[in-house]
Amino acid sequence: MQYPSSSFLPLGVATGIGSLPYMDTQTALALIAEHLPEIPHWPQLPQRGRCEHFIHQFLQPMVDCGLLQMVNDRWIVDRSRQTLPRRLTRFYERYLPESMDDSRWLSCCMPPRDAAIGFHAFLESILSGDLTTAGQVKGQIAGPLSVGLFLVDQEGRPIYYHDDLREVVVQTLAQNARCQATMLLQTGATPIIFVDDPAISAWGSRLYLSLCRETIQADLETIFSTIRSAGALCGLHACQAIDWSIPLSLNMHVLSLDAYQYGESLLAHIDALRRFLNAGGVVAWGMVPTLDDPYSLTVEGLYQRLMNLWARLFQGHPDRETLVRQGMITPACGLGLLNPQKASRIYRLTSGLSRRLREGQPRRQTTVSYRSAGEAFKPPAPERRMPNTSTN
Repeated sequence: MQYPSSSFLPLGVATGIGSLPYMDTQTALALIAEHLPEIPHWPQLPQRGRCEHFIHQFLQPMVDCGLLQMVNDRWIVDRSRQTLPRRLTRFYERYLPESMDDSRWLSCCMPPRDAAIGFHAFLESILSGDLTTAGQVKGQIAGPLSVGLFLVDQEGRPIYYHDDLREVVVQTLAQNARCQATMLLQTGATPIIFVDDPAISAWGSRLYLSLCRETIQADLETIFSTIRSAGALCGLHACQAIDWSIPLSLNMHVLSLDAYQYGESLLAHIDALRRFLNAGGVVAWGMVPTLDDPYSLTVEGLYQRLMNLWARLFQGHPDRETLVRQGMITPACGLGLLNPQKASRIYRLTSGLSRRLREGQPRRQTTVSYRSAGEAFKPPAPERRMPNTSTN
């Protein structure tokens, strides 16, 4: 596999996965700025309510076209409706960039302010002069398999098994990721967009025997290639013990995992992981757990756990210096369902573990450019409210 080339060497820097347990952006951004200043991320705030669900953050075009409806407190696609072909046609006419100018495309496809207030506040904060130490900025979207298995048709069957609807999901996610990258390029930092797809763990399960490995890979590669074409780095995050050979065979820059709980699941795919690292790939080691009591943990204890994991996985090849150079530190998963005190403690452990790992390492060069920030399209950030999604 030919991985995309880049000079991205994080040198053990820390970042987050996405969600935080706050209602307001100011508190979330302050926590990120304090602990993750080199690769900050925009915060998802699920405690604000249903508006922050991934439906509105990443799939709003499907709602606007009438493809998604809320029925009995669940989002569905009613394939029995005679208007479905017309709505599918409307989607492709309205939401793919070839069918509109850049300003209209961004307005239609990027996360709406009501659903992703953290994204807009994050962008505005950096453009106003905050987080000047950031060399990269991180965004995230839900993965196509996770979305496709969650959403169902009128009979309760996941829409992932309908090729036409699966393709709509993939294209919607790809364009959302491209919008995030395009807007984040305005900051002068290089965007990294993680695709969060823990449902890859379903592949090979007796409950999902009809899942096709090649289809999973093709869908992810569609999104990765769209992110790359926007001038951003791309990665995959999974907080389950998935078949790591699936993402490691794709053209991505970063593999992100819950290394605290599932790190040894990489043993079955160590050859693929070594090829990924030899080609310059980066691993984001989620070594700070989000389910354990964070007050019972210490930076030194987490550091020793990571060293033990590396010794078991790699046996010195590649060496520690290479793993630090091509490594990042993160929490194991998002923190949106925790309380604020635990979230603060976890971010403190994350930044502390990053500093411990980087002791004695060369100073990090923060700026990585695929194209200069001046070449990035700079439209005005559109103000857009979500439509009424009532089925009446």
